[in-house]
Amino acid sequence: MSEAAIEVTLNDEEGDATATIELMEDGVVVATDEPAAAHRTWSVRRAPTAGKHYYFVKVTQMHLVIEPRCAK
Repeated sequence: MSEAAIEVTLNDEEGDATATIELMEDGVVVATDEPAAAHRTWSVRRAPTAGKHYYFVKVTQMHLVIEPRCAK
């Protein structure tokens, strides 16, 4: 059985923290990291079942929540 080695490196020069990094396999989340940092290297290994698969990474940044205001 073969193994997939995935490494994600994030470096936000503005210092915005990353909330989550999600590894998707065939459209399903199979691994999650919650670094809460602007700089991160995350390594993951997967042993997929036989056949073709596709992978992608979804990164979500933390953002300051600002209350909506009405213009007067």
